[in-house]
Amino acid sequence: GNDVCADCHKDQHSSYLLSAHAKALRPTEAEQEPEDVEYYHEPSRRWYRVYREGDQLRHRESVRDPEGTELVLHDKPVSWTIGSGRFSLSYLAQEGDFFIESPVTWYSSRKKWEMSPGFDRSHHYGFERLADVGCLICHAGQVTPREGNHFQPMIHQTSIGCESCHGPGAAHVANPKVEVVRMTPESTCVACHNEEHSDLFDYEAYLKTLVVPGHGLPIKTDGSAATP
Repeated sequence: GNDVCADCHKDQHSSYLLSAHAKALRPTEAEQEPEDVEYYHEPSRRWYRVYREGDQLRHRESVRDPEGTELVLHDKPVSWTIGSGRFSLSYLAQEGDFFIESPVTWYSSRKKWEMSPGFDRSHHYGFERLADVGCLICHAGQVTPREGNHFQPMIHQTSIGCESCHGPGAAHVANPKVEVVRMTPESTCVACHNEEHSDLFDYEAYLKTLVVPGHGLPIKTDGSAATP
């Protein structure tokens, strides 16, 4: 895991913490999330409200009759934030061992809440789309199915960590002479950053945000690491 790597590779770990990978998945903290909002999604004729209640960020889905009376379909605290915020922030509600994708996402470039990918249509999942292992594996460092059930993910490491890009590190920890992958090949990246899920991905451009002083390049003369 990351902590073991950080014991010997402190500069690399400090630089990594500034990257989008380090923020790929994290517990939701209400005070850090974007502004509250209420808006109407015309294709599905549903209302969505993002608001705070105590230390929780909550997402509500409802419909209204012609007189404006609200019928709440779902009102859930969101527990997990997906994404660094560079492009967007999506959210998961957790119920027991299940993770449910919220229909609303924050889009950083537009600075507004809109429908999550796959939800901007008349008939969508609402709060019934489960995030399984196949989904979370590209947002978490280590995730496995619980007792073989891919719809009950077990998250062992939240961030996209060292081993996600550099391969298994146990042998290297046991014997530092055993090499790990130093320069992650494009083939590793496109397992997640592909046309379906990351259509703006450019390997060379992304590499510049990760290979920086302290993480693939010499540290600056003043001892600091560059911000990607």
